[in-house]
Amino acid sequence: GVQNNSELIVRFDSGEIKTVDTNETRINLGYAMTVHKSQGITKSRTIHVGEETQLNNAQLFNVAATRHTHHYDFYSVESEYEAVKQS
Repeated sequence: GVQNNSELIVRFDSGEIKTVDTNETRINLGYAMTVHKSQGITKSRTIHVGEETQLNNAQLFNVAATRHTHHYDFYSVESEYEAVKQS
């Protein structure tokens, strides 16, 4: 949550805690959705977070990678990256 001193405290499932100074870091509102739900939607910037699952393949990667008009970031564990490359 955001504290009175403009710090954003993020608690991860692992138990790790990170603190972000919102005066020094620009934070924008974002939305998350599945690749399936994103079909037909176009945004100026997309961030694709790949996860290790048997549902991922080259076709789904292509859908995720073509939802943007200006900027695309892809984050994945190495095994997921290799699976997409091989499909």
